[in-house]
This record gives sequence, structure tokens and C-alpha cells, in this order.
Amino acid sequence: ADGYFNQATQECRKCPSGSYVASPYHLKGYAEDAECKLCPAGASPDCTQFAEVPNRWENGTLHWNGADWVVNHAAEEYQLVSCSVGYQLVNMTPNGLFSHAVQECVQCGESRY
Repeated sequence: ADGYFNQATQECRKCPSGSYVASPYHLKGYAEDAECKLCPAGASPDCTQFAEVPNRWENGTLHWNGADWVVNHAAEEYQLVSCSVGYQLVNMTPNGLFSHAVQECVQCGESRY
């Protein structure tokens, strides 16, 4: 979703370009853009695949462009959980820590899968 409900102001707010919110029904009511997350590397630049399009969702998993994403409710963000054959799931920084920002499916090198 590209926006959220701000309980304090009783208004729907749109996230800035290049960001999204994992659930449009947030009722936290603090800082206008607090729930908006930057699109991860493997998402489209405007995060349009996270829109609530029914035919892309199955049992809580979003299937888009050979990648499967789920909502991590604790972190309030989408998390990449699998990639198509021939692609490697990247979600760690060089020092081995999970990073929402670097999540993407990267094509494997020649003769690799």
C-alpha cells in the first residue's frame, strides 16, 4: 500500500515516492511518515508490486516477478522469502546482518543455479 491512516489527525496520508507501508490500516497516530519504509532493492522503484492486487497474493504471500514476499508484522515491512530458480536471494549486508534495503533476487552466474 502506498499510504496509511493517521489516527491523531484522522486523515489518510500518502507515503513519499519510493516508499510504502506494509499495512494501510495503521492506527498508531504519530509522526506522519513514521510507518513509510523505503522500497527494497528488489522492488520496483515505486513499490507498486506491494499494492493490494488480489491475483498476486496467495495464502499471505505476494508473488511478483519471480520473487515471493511476505509481511513481517513485527517490523511492519515486506520481507523477501524466495526467488525463482536461477536467482539468489540477497538480504544480508557484507557483515552478515539482515537489511530490508538490500533485499532482491540476483541472477546467478553462468552455469550456476
